[in-house]
Amino acid sequence: MKNYKNIIKFLALTWNTSKKASIFNLFFIIVNTVTPLLNIILSANIINQLIINENMRDIIISVAALILSNLILAIMSAYLKRTSTILTMELKDKLSQSVGLKTMQMDYINTEDANILDLQQKALIPILEYRIFEFVFNKSLPVIIGSLITILTTVIVAARHSIILLLPVIFVVVINLFLSKIRDNNFMKIVQNAAVIERKIGYYDQVANDITNGKDIRVFSMDNIIMRKIKEFNEQEYREFAKIFNVGLKVNVTQTFLLQLLTYIIYFYVAYSVYMGNINIGEFFVITGLFIKIGMSASDLLNTIVQLKSRDNIFEKFFAFLDIPSKVYDNTEFEEESCGVTLKNISFHYPNSEKNILENINLDIPPGYKVAVVGENGSGKTTLAKIICGLIKPSSGEIALDDVMPENNIELASVVFQDFKLFSFPVIENIRTSFDNNKDFNKLADRVGLTDRIEQMPEKENTYLYKNFEPAGVELSGGQGQKLAIIRALYKKSKLIILDEPTGSLDAKTESEIFENFRDVTKDKTAILISHRLYSCKFCDMIIMLENGKIIEQGNHDTLMKQNGKYYKMFEAQAHYYLENNENSEFRVH
Repeated sequence: MKNYKNIIKFLALTWNTSKKASIFNLFFIIVNTVTPLLNIILSANIINQLIINENMRDIIISVAALILSNLILAIMSAYLKRTSTILTMELKDKLSQSVGLKTMQMDYINTEDANILDLQQKALIPILEYRIFEFVFNKSLPVIIGSLITILTTVIVAARHSIILLLPVIFVVVINLFLSKIRDNNFMKIVQNAAVIERKIGYYDQVANDITNGKDIRVFSMDNIIMRKIKEFNEQEYREFAKIFNVGLKVNVTQTFLLQLLTYIIYFYVAYSVYMGNINIGEFFVITGLFIKIGMSASDLLNTIVQLKSRDNIFEKFFAFLDIPSKVYDNTEFEEESCGVTLKNISFHYPNSEKNILENINLDIPPGYKVAVVGENGSGKTTLAKIICGLIKPSSGEIALDDVMPENNIELASVVFQDFKLFSFPVIENIRTSFDNNKDFNKLADRVGLTDRIEQMPEKENTYLYKNFEPAGVELSGGQGQKLAIIRALYKKSKLIILDEPTGSLDAKTESEIFENFRDVTKDKTAILISHRLYSCKFCDMIIMLENGKIIEQGNHDTLMKQNGKYYKMFEAQAHYYLENNENSEFRVH
């Protein structure tokens, strides 16, 4: 049982997920198993009645019983199959959704770990790939339950006449078991290799089918390289599965030959027993029918047990992924007064790396302060933002909001990341998400300058974004999308707002407006602005200059300009873009 612990765990999960699916599947299996056995026994009884010239009335009753039983079982089977199929599809969807839910709820840092992403892909294999779910739930259970019923029936009905026939049955079953182990060992090795290839194919398939990539693909003629990558990985996958099919073909041919040989042996032996007068014609049909079925059923049973053992390893990945701790946030809403932020000796490195991205960060931000975090690309700005908002935990050090170390500081913060995502929901659902705090959406739209664009939409704030579901869905420009993301951040009742490169997709005029209205837009919150455009820093109370994961300068704009340090040099290098020509905002704000 130890070798099948994950299969047993999976079947327990299917039971807990949908008891109706499990029950209907069980009854469907029993009806389909009983039907051919009942036909063998009832048909043999009719043959015996014909041979001994039984009363015609009794023969008609027996035939009617055979027809009626088949009709009833056929109706039951059709109903159970239909219902079981629907319930099984729902069950499969729910199991797949459990992987999606885990992906959304596990620690964010896991989403940046290639090992976890590989594990996620392997977790989906039993449900979505290679029909492993169907093998366990729709094939293995019928084989196991059906085989046990067939074996028990054969032992009760026929073995007392021809127990010697169990010997060739056992011989064929053992050989088939050995062949199945060879086939299954090959299958397992190849599936694990294919899972990694499948993740790569999935990425490129997603790239090819994502319409938001259309401009870059066309401008830079990237379709050829994308299709070449897909073709290369598909060919790798084809080669892997060709190995399975080659081994499987040899095994299947050998097993078919052995089962045919077993059939000939059984027919010869039972026919000889009839000739010798040891059994009658009716018993001939019962014994041959049941012993042939027991040979096939026993082979299928042991083959299935072997295959389940190897699948157990696949389900191990499924449960390993589901066992990753989740972070469930209760979306607690707070009063919107601003909060102070204190970082003490914060350092960070990824679990599989010893290189610090942030090192010994000490920072004290008073409530209500507007803080700019600046530095060159790769200096650690976005990582610092993720730590402050609670997406990732520091490797060492402490973070406190209002001198309290919250368990989930993500509940206290709103963030607009540079690579923010909007979804194919109505505009208003992109804003409210899980929060319903009766904020005035229209006032927030006015605050960031998006009212006019929303008023132009067919259904105003109820208009769908994108055209995935609605032909009338709207496509926003980069700047409009960024403004909508800012509204979403403001809609959440939070003490702290973080804007990570909030003007990256905006034109110069809009960027200037955002910077100049920065204090007003975030007036009721502590705000942290991540930027490499130093024009924004003039509107902040405090500036933090990062370099190689360390704070090298700290102060307000005037103070840092007087120090003639790194900040001063970067500001001067950018100054001509936004200071030289007041008439041309494109150069005044870069």
